[in-house]
Amino acid sequence: MSCKLRDQYTRQAFEVEDIGRRDNYTFIYNPYDQSVETYDTSRKDSGLGFKRKLVGRSVKEFPFECDSAYSYFVELYRKATLFEGNNDIYFIGWVHPDHGYSLDEEPVEDIKKKITNLNLIRDELREKYDQLAGCIKDPDVRSVFSQHVFIAGGCIASMIRGDEPKDFDFFLNSKDALYKVVEYFVSQHNQRSYDDSELSVSVGDDGKVNLSVPGGYVKMRGGSKTDPVSFSPTAITFPNDLQLIVVGAETEREMISKFDFVHTMAYYKPNLDEFFIDEDAFSAASDNKLVYNITDPNPIGAAKRLLRFVQRGWEIDHKEHMKILLNVNRVKDEGSFGELKEYTFM
Repeated sequence: MSCKLRDQYTRQAFEVEDIGRRDNYTFIYNPYDQSVETYDTSRKDSGLGFKRKLVGRSVKEFPFECDSAYSYFVELYRKATLFEGNNDIYFIGWVHPDHGYSLDEEPVEDIKKKITNLNLIRDELREKYDQLAGCIKDPDVRSVFSQHVFIAGGCIASMIRGDEPKDFDFFLNSKDALYKVVEYFVSQHNQRSYDDSELSVSVGDDGKVNLSVPGGYVKMRGGSKTDPVSFSPTAITFPNDLQLIVVGAETEREMISKFDFVHTMAYYKPNLDEFFIDEDAFSAASDNKLVYNITDPNPIGAAKRLLRFVQRGWEIDHKEHMKILLNVNRVKDEGSFGELKEYTFM
């Protein structure tokens, strides 16, 4: 195999054989979330590439006194190519990190460009985080916010395409943290005379944070550059199109797994400087292709959003359209159909 170890900006994988166990393993280095994953790839499937089972994932802490995911990956490669001593694991070849087929030497400039662009996006998202964190004057609340906040959704896809995001959605991965931050802004609002409407925040029996907004929407007047612009039951909006989402409070992966379209399934976590987007999401965003996430819990909402995407130039094929329709057919919660009222002729 002519392909050699690449660089820290390239997502890459190689396969090894454990001579003693007669098993094959694949090591995958991911520069997006700085991880090295180990898969058992002993069971081949010529029709679908290969079958694999995750048997280990290293993030932050790495063996062999390595201080980064890339240095660990390099060490694994070094050990696999040392054909001496009692080494039982031998390098077989470089493989595609998703599909498992063997790779020959190929240019990586396009991959380097992709990672460079993602790093620029990371820097801009960090600036947006600094702006919203600067709206919190209480150091304790700001600390809670910083530990639990992440940015996710369509804004990242827009930036990948080079478009100006409509807004930047901030989520918190803890219900307690979400309550504390929302309570802070509600208290700030109620202490000032921008609006006569008093807001309140509570926790329901299901543990979810509920923001009560009289009339469903309150627009602020006369505020500073760090004050919220408006409140609604689902979001607090700040200057520069920053939005704190007042729903969910789940982990980063749990949250994006419920987004309706694959191109939105990415996130940035500022306190860890962690950027996550997989290849399918990046490709969908780059190509303006609508790929439906079949685990979406709100297919009716996706069906409504579909038209807006198409009007903005996005494409969707028949298969993805059918996936939405099939998912709508599975909806059993009668309350969900309330979203269709505007489309009825009664």
